[in-house]
Formats: sequence, C-alpha cells, structure tokens
Amino acid sequence: MENDSKLNQLISKISEKINDQAWFQQLRGKWDELDIKNKTQIKIGIIVISSFFLLFFSVSSVLGVRKYKKDLVEKADLLQLLQSAHDEVKKLQDISGQYGTNETGSWSGYIESMSSKVGIEKGSLTIGSEKEGANTVSSTEILLNIDVRHINIKQVIQLAHSLESGSRIVKIRNLKVTTDPDLSGYLDSSLSLSCFSVKNKEGS
Repeated sequence: MENDSKLNQLISKISEKINDQAWFQQLRGKWDELDIKNKTQIKIGIIVISSFFLLFFSVSSVLGVRKYKKDLVEKADLLQLLQSAHDEVKKLQDISGQYGTNETGSWSGYIESMSSKVGIEKGSLTIGSEKEGANTVSSTEILLNIDVRHINIKQVIQLAHSLESGSRIVKIRNLKVTTDPDLSGYLDSSLSLSCFSVKNKEGS
C-alpha cells in the first residue's frame, strides 16, 4: 500500500508539472476549441495509429522469435548429425577382423579410388605425404593424413566405412569434422589413417 501511495504521488506530481507547461496549455486550448465531431475523429485517428504500431511491433517480435528458433533448430539438427556420424565411425573403428588381401600399389591411389566410389571428387581430396609407422615381423605401417573439403555427412560416413572395410588394411586413428559457418549442410573432414601392408612369409 505504501508503494502504491508513493507511485500515485509521483504520477500526480508529473501530471501537475505537465499541466503547468505553456505548450500543454496551448494544446489544451486548441483541443477545447474543437467541436465534438473533430474530437471524435482525432480520437479515432489516435486509436488507429496506436493499433498499427502495436500490430507492427507484435509482428516484428513474432518474426524475430521464429528466426531465432529456426536457427537453433538448424544448429541442433546439425550437431545431432555430427554426433551420429561420430558414433557410427567409432563403431567402425571397433570392428575387428576386417583385414583384406595384401594388395600392392600406392596408398594415395587406393584412397583416391575409395573416395571416388562414395562420390567425392578428386579436387576435394588432399592426401598428405606418407610417414613410416610401426614395422613388425608380419606387417609394415604407413601413416597418412587426408583432408576432404565441401562434402556432406553421409559421404564422411561412407568414406570411413569404405576405408575400414575395403580390400586393403586401413584403420582410422582420428577423425575431425568442421562445419561450414553458413549452415549449408556441407563440412570439411580430416582423417588420420594407419595403412598396413602384410609381409609375405619367406618361402611362401
């Protein structure tokens, strides 16, 4: 109650100050000179203008909320796709016994061939230089990094699956995905690979 009383007093003081202003007195005098018809027309005009601005701000607020909500939904969908892709590739990495035959030939040519099968153009693929990895009695490891640009999430999954289940022994050690800022659905991916060549047994 005390707060209401203070608020009423403040409103009353503001009203008194406005009433004492010369411009308000002139405006009030002009208003009193108008007949009932003109006063009614002015009141209607004020109501129409106020309604227009209220409608304008309401529509602007609704459109702003819709755009913000749409952006959030698109980002959430993209994050869900990336998480699903990561989970699927992780499952592929855990699969054992997918070793194929001991084919020969350059690893870069093999990777280009596997990429082409999943619809990745050669211009979107960059293959790093080969580095020697572990060298055991039965196999030789070659380390490779490949970068793939402007592809979709389906192609990333297909490429990872094709490399790990292909005719040559390839294991994915690391997979990194970077999305385009324009949320177009395209992304860039970097893969670290271990490529194994099985040594032929002596006398075989």
